[in-house]
Amino acid sequence: MQGTVYVGDLDPMTGEAELYEHFKEIGTIVSTHVCRDHRTNNSLCYAYVNYSNAENAEHAIEKLNTTKLGNAFIRVCAVERDPSARRAGKGNIVVRNLPDGCENPDLKDLFGGFGRITSMRVPRKSDGAIMGYAFVNYESVTSSEQAIKDRNGTEVNGKIITVEHYRSDYSDEKKKNFTNLYIRGFRAEITDAKLRDIMSKYGEPENVGIRGLDARTNEEEKKRGFGFCSFKIHEQAVKAIDDLDGKIIPVLCVDTCLLYTSPSPRDS
Repeated sequence: MQGTVYVGDLDPMTGEAELYEHFKEIGTIVSTHVCRDHRTNNSLCYAYVNYSNAENAEHAIEKLNTTKLGNAFIRVCAVERDPSARRAGKGNIVVRNLPDGCENPDLKDLFGGFGRITSMRVPRKSDGAIMGYAFVNYESVTSSEQAIKDRNGTEVNGKIITVEHYRSDYSDEKKKNFTNLYIRGFRAEITDAKLRDIMSKYGEPENVGIRGLDARTNEEEKKRGFGFCSFKIHEQAVKAIDDLDGKIIPVLCVDTCLLYTSPSPRDS
C-alpha cells in the first residue's frame, strides 16, 4: 500500500490541525487534507493523511482505527481507488440486530480477535441513533469466516446478533431485485428537488431524500452529504448506478470527491 490512509466518520469540526495532532505519533506526516464543500467550506466528514512511507500508514490503520477524535469514533483504512475492488466485498461481514449504543470500539472488542480489521462502519439515522447493523472488513477471508462461525447467533446486551458475509452490491441476486439507491459524495447544499431532477433522467423516482432535510436533524448531520433514491423499476436503478457510480458529476459533486451510488441497505 502507499503512504496514504483514508479517515472516515470525522467530527464535522475536525480540521487539518487536529488530524495532524492525532496521527503524528505514528510517523512523519507529509500532509493532511479534510475534504470540504468548495462553496460552504463545510467538512464532508472524511479526510486523507499522507505519511512518508507505507509502513507508517499500515501502523496508523492498526493503531488509530476506531479511536476517538473530537466527538466521533473515526474509521481509518487503506485508500481503495478501484471501484471494482470496493464492490468485491472479500473479507467483509455484516452484523445485524445490534443493540442501541453500539459503537466502533464495541465492534472491535467483539470481532478484533479473528484477524486484522481494515475498516468498520456503524450506519446511523438522521437523529444520530444507530440503524441496528454494521459492516466489518477483514484483511483476509479466513478471518471473516471465523468471525461468522464464532459470533453469529451470540447475545450482545440482550440481543441476538446475526453475522453473515457481505453480499456484493453487484451480485446477480441483488441485480434482480433492488430499486433503492444509497448515494454519497455530493455537495452539502444539494436539495432533494435537485437530486430528483438528476435521477429523473433514469426514470420516475418514487422517493428522494437528502440526509439533513429532516427538521429533527442536527447541524452536524446536515453536513454528511448523502441520501436515498427509490425507483419503481429495478432496471432504472441499475442504469443510474452504471451511469453515475464513481463518476465526478460537476452539478452534484465537490471537486475533491466522487459521487458513489449503490443499492441501499434496505434492499439487502
